[in-house]
Amino acid sequence: MDRSLDQHPEVERMSQKEGLRANSFQFTLEGEPFHILGGSIHYFRVPRAYWEDRLLKMRACGVNTLTTYVPWNLHEQKRVVLKAYISIAAELGLWFILRAGPYICAEWDLGGMPSWLLCDPDMKLRTTYPDFTEAVDCFDQLIPRVAPYQFSKGGPIIAVQVENEYGSYAKDVEYMPYIKEPQKFKMVMEYWSGWFDLWGDLHHVFAAEDYDAPLSEAGDYTTKYTLLRNVLSRYHTLEVRNQSTWRTPMTTLYMRPPSAVETF
Repeated sequence: MDRSLDQHPEVERMSQKEGLRANSFQFTLEGEPFHILGGSIHYFRVPRAYWEDRLLKMRACGVNTLTTYVPWNLHEQKRVVLKAYISIAAELGLWFILRAGPYICAEWDLGGMPSWLLCDPDMKLRTTYPDFTEAVDCFDQLIPRVAPYQFSKGGPIIAVQVENEYGSYAKDVEYMPYIKEPQKFKMVMEYWSGWFDLWGDLHHVFAAEDYDAPLSEAGDYTTKYTLLRNVLSRYHTLEVRNQSTWRTPMTTLYMRPPSAVETF
């Protein structure tokens, strides 16, 4: 099922005013001050049947912006799940930051790049090596598929990140100018709420994929979720004041997380 915005006219399209800007000491959206209260849920790590549940819990926590990576090697299979995921986020009133790669890291095989790239014995990944840039240009076919969901067209996508963590790799000074538009603002995209385990080191997480996140791998609330919601609640007043940003009042989406003694 493709839950596109065009197929759901009852879903109010987001404003087509001025998009995300960073022209001063703060972000603005639609010309108004805007706090990016962001969180990440990877659609390719959560069964599709649970997407809405997880995003509702994210919104109820006080998050207003969903970020997700896009694994190139997954979309080699011509799946259209990304559009459905963006549509659900829009229906729930979440803004969207698309982290499209081509390299995403994300503890995903080859950082999301397809393994067939390595068939070329001379391949130089994440550089302007001609065969790599030709492959990246083919991957760009993803962009027209999600273009209708960008803010300027009434969709929830307010920003797109290209590449990821290139500063720790940085083998080709021409590479980043090749794949991104110049003169765009820079921002820190992630602060970790937990960490993964290293063999023989201290145990940090509760499950293989949740990294001690506010929601467990099973989607259960954690103590960290309650603490985070309390912190984010301090920033709600400004956002609710601009009702075009919060299309649905926050109070209608709040759900009480369980206490420490309750279990699922």
